[in-house]
Amino acid sequence: MFLNRSEKSLLKELIKIPSVTGKEEGVISFLKHLFDRAKWLNFEIKVEEDSAGILVVFGTPKILFTTHVDVVDGPLNLFEPSDNGSTVFGRGACDAKGSIVSMIFACDELVKSGATDFGLFLFAGEERGGKTVLSCMNYLQGFGIEHVVMGEPTKCKMARSHLGALCLNVKFFGQAALSGYLNDGIDANKILVSAAQKLYSLDESLLGFNGIWSVNLGRLYGGLSPNTLSPFAAMEVYIRTTMNNHADIIALVQSVAPEAKIEVMFSGLRKDLVVLEGYETTEAKMCSSLPHFESLGANLMMLGPGDPKLAHSNEERIAISELVDAKELYLKLYDDLSNAEPEDFDIDLPENKNEELWYS
Repeated sequence: MFLNRSEKSLLKELIKIPSVTGKEEGVISFLKHLFDRAKWLNFEIKVEEDSAGILVVFGTPKILFTTHVDVVDGPLNLFEPSDNGSTVFGRGACDAKGSIVSMIFACDELVKSGATDFGLFLFAGEERGGKTVLSCMNYLQGFGIEHVVMGEPTKCKMARSHLGALCLNVKFFGQAALSGYLNDGIDANKILVSAAQKLYSLDESLLGFNGIWSVNLGRLYGGLSPNTLSPFAAMEVYIRTTMNNHADIIALVQSVAPEAKIEVMFSGLRKDLVVLEGYETTEAKMCSSLPHFESLGANLMMLGPGDPKLAHSNEERIAISELVDAKELYLKLYDDLSNAEPEDFDIDLPENKNEELWYS
């Protein structure tokens, strides 16, 4: 128990606090109150009016547990958590409030054991590129952090690598006119639809050649009214990548949509991660904020509870037993990292092309 809370009850409390990206104030406030009650030394790091991180330190942290507090939006019922005794349902159950719960319970046990060389860092803004983390790096410098453990849904396996991501806002411009007079205007929506079809129909070999894992047109918008040719339209394109030269990918999108003005919303790099012997491993088909921690000079790792295939979906859920398993893995990882030698760390990509691949 942590402050008279079980893993299940704490997770349900967190899910019930809406924390859609850009609106995380409520969950940050809740966590700060929780840590104050536990008498854990903590600092709220305000980055912008609507963005913050919260850092908990136990002595001088060499090992830092971290994950994000924000979630993607969804139907209102997803923010009303439920459970069937063994599983908790709701937005953020696995991405990544389950990791928050497992990390808090692991920290609680470490505190009781007398450990004084670790920390917990929870931050806003992950689902929009992780700018909060980048802004918080100055506060983390100087602690001498040697190991960073990111909590993301990996089925409690250590990730050997994660994909990069490139998010583009592709804008199209036209000329408004009454829709009865098609020749008197330029329909930006029509231009967008044509470009969208081309992006979705790119040949697989071309995608692979350009280091693109997947293309998703996550948000399309534009227009003034149903009876007016649209003077403006845009689509937010999310491209998962296996390479770090995103300029080539931007050029490819520009060639598909030569009329468009392209704005880079964020660019996250593909990253090989550290793994330790004795842990199940996997590849993470997601992007994370871990590259932002590189300035610390620390070993970067990823491990967390939950099935990534359920993340961002209306079926998001997590088994309570997996929360407990993740807590135990974090405790084991703490012990292993505390006793590790430099040669114990490995960065390795899988050679088995037939192993299960998953998305988040």
